[in-house]
Amino acid sequence: MPQLSSSRLAELTQINAEIEETEREISSLLERAGKLQLRSRELQDRRLYLTTAPPTPPPRPKGIHALPDNVLAHMMLCGVLSNSTSRTVLVRERVDFPLAVSHVCQSWRNLALAIPDLWTYITMNEGRPYDRTLDWMKRSRDLLLDIDLDLRTLSEEGVTQRSFLIAINIILPSLTRWNSLRIRAHLELLLTAFHVFTVPAPRLRSIVFWGWSSQAPSEPPPKIFKSKAPMLERLQLHHMGLDWASSSYSSLTDLSLSFLPLQMRPTLKELSKFLSDTSETLRSLTFIGTVVGMVRSESGISSVARGLASRTCLPVLEHLMFEDVPLSEVFSLFPLIDAPELQSITIVKAEGSPNWKHYVDATAPPWERNQWNPFFSSVTYMAFHDVASSTGLYQSLCRACPGTQIIEIRGPYTEPSVQFLTPNPMMMLPGEEMICPVLHELVVDEVPVELIRAFVETRKHVTPLRSVSATVDGGSVKKTNAMSPAGTSDRKKRFTASGKEALKRLGWEHDSALGRGEVNVNINWEE
Repeated sequence: MPQLSSSRLAELTQINAEIEETEREISSLLERAGKLQLRSRELQDRRLYLTTAPPTPPPRPKGIHALPDNVLAHMMLCGVLSNSTSRTVLVRERVDFPLAVSHVCQSWRNLALAIPDLWTYITMNEGRPYDRTLDWMKRSRDLLLDIDLDLRTLSEEGVTQRSFLIAINIILPSLTRWNSLRIRAHLELLLTAFHVFTVPAPRLRSIVFWGWSSQAPSEPPPKIFKSKAPMLERLQLHHMGLDWASSSYSSLTDLSLSFLPLQMRPTLKELSKFLSDTSETLRSLTFIGTVVGMVRSESGISSVARGLASRTCLPVLEHLMFEDVPLSEVFSLFPLIDAPELQSITIVKAEGSPNWKHYVDATAPPWERNQWNPFFSSVTYMAFHDVASSTGLYQSLCRACPGTQIIEIRGPYTEPSVQFLTPNPMMMLPGEEMICPVLHELVVDEVPVELIRAFVETRKHVTPLRSVSATVDGGSVKKTNAMSPAGTSDRKKRFTASGKEALKRLGWEHDSALGRGEVNVNINWEE
């Protein structure tokens, strides 16, 4: 670099300083230009936003459509969780309901088809080729099935053995998924089904076979599922029997036999063995109509004690019912049963033949003659519907169940039945125990109001009586203008009163034994 004069050196120094200053200004201007460009873009975006219509948001679901799928699925399941035994109700709730909810809209249909629990009730009432049944079995996936095949609405000519077997073979491959099986069909068709059901049913819990026939069966029934249904809890047979000698279901909790054909009725020994196999689990036992093959004579009843080595002990049986069972058969079946935990007994229309009544008497029923003294200390409830008090059955059971707390009496024999429970202190011997000494509640059909009064007054101070409900003659009830039927209609109206109101209607409000309200009186009457 050449030697510079002092003047030039000073000028060069000034130029360098100006260059640096200029570059700093350029940098500052570039920075400001960037900020201005950014501001310009923001203003342009804002202008575009202000000059353009905003997008329309998607509509929000309203009402039930706003519910999440899990809540809606739970609601659908609640619609099919029916405990009814009525087939009409079951079809409405478990067939019509799933079909209805799956046809509301596409989203509901998709959700319903994804819930297998909605499609487990199989009725097969659509007929061949059973497309709906096959669809439902597929939709239910691997869940247990409830099968209900009802042929009562079809004529006997309309269902052939071949068509019945075709229907059975549709559901037979899913046998391991059967939870309950209910078939109502002609007896010959039921026997056909018995021949098909010859393999074990490992998960079956309920069987209901309801048959009918005007002729005797042509052959005895085989064993159902080879008697291998280890989880079977409920068995109900109507006009249909079993191979009693070789059938055994050790897990039964509910057994109901009704109107068995003569050729299919078990003997007392066979019935005793069948009950013994279920003794550890059976809780409810129902007999309807004639169900036992027996000789209806006094000698036949006497042979009960000789023919059975011991009574059949049912240690957990709680409920026992006889309906339309001949009186002779009731007297034969009671000695067969030893139920220390029995809680309720229901007798409906137990009638005896003229040849039987000549030795049935209230003081010495046939079981007492044979040392089969019934004693059910755990029974707390008894019901008698249309049971004649002259047969001795009612009196004997009242004596045999001293712990009874509730008695219900219906039908035309209520008056003598209530009289039997109404003690006469003047006629009772010293130390004689009152019938049903812990009776709490009495429910009866129409009886004279004075008999109700006598019943309450004589038992009130010696038993823990709390409630009496009765249907009484409307002529014995005080009438008021408010109670009078409106207009000139001849149709009777039904009225109810309880407590002090009932005592007032009966004119007992000033009775010292009743007026304190310690016994609640409920009355029903018609005007």
